[in-house]
Amino acid sequence: MSALQQGTTFSFSIPLTITPPQETLEPPEFHNLVGVHFLDQPPRILVAEDDPVNRAVLADTLHHFGLPVIIAENGIQAIEQWQHWHPDLILMDLQMPQLDGLAAARQIRLRANELHAPPQPLILAVTASVFTEDQAMLLEAGCDGFISKPVSFSHLFQQLETYLPIRLEWQDSPQLPLAVDVAVPLQDLSPADLPQAVQVQLQNLALMADDSALRQLAHDLQPTHPKIAQALVQVADQFNFHLLLDWIASHNSGLEEL
Repeated sequence: MSALQQGTTFSFSIPLTITPPQETLEPPEFHNLVGVHFLDQPPRILVAEDDPVNRAVLADTLHHFGLPVIIAENGIQAIEQWQHWHPDLILMDLQMPQLDGLAAARQIRLRANELHAPPQPLILAVTASVFTEDQAMLLEAGCDGFISKPVSFSHLFQQLETYLPIRLEWQDSPQLPLAVDVAVPLQDLSPADLPQAVQVQLQNLALMADDSALRQLAHDLQPTHPKIAQALVQVADQFNFHLLLDWIASHNSGLEEL
């Protein structure tokens, strides 16, 4: 409808279909996951992700369930961390700066084959879109599987259970017979297994209540003393330095602060 010096009014209709509200990205059953149990030593996981928020969420969630985690911000760092830390599984984001995830996976496979250093790490690609043709490309690059973005943590942990010697414990699920639980309490371990210099270092860190340095020391001990390293991480998480001091004192008398 038009009117002189007033303009024109248009009307139209568009057929629309009302859709139900979308479900949350994370299925509610994730909240029923109450524990991760290890059938052997806790498997170590490298999280290669350039986005700081995604990286922190992945690492914190895995760490919450007792899994040792190290991070990389790009493909080059992922290769370096693999060489130094020898993770059991790598969560490899495909879109990263400097070197993308596919190129990093190829180089890791190539270098591992050249070094003849089994076991090969498992590599799960983390990607926003995986079509049929992309799956062949992932396999060719050396990936063992993939996890779609946005990450469903239920699916992530189910994938980890498929590839790693772990068992998930869900709320109301029967208790499984397991060889090793999530973590061995610090009191059940002996500091005598550690070098004297490390024991003194632990005592000093406990006196200073330095949780950051304690985490770093735990990371350094992971390859040789994984159970103690995991227990020390729990001490840092709980800020329970009195426990650490008592643990050292109960097994060692005469340790002097450096």
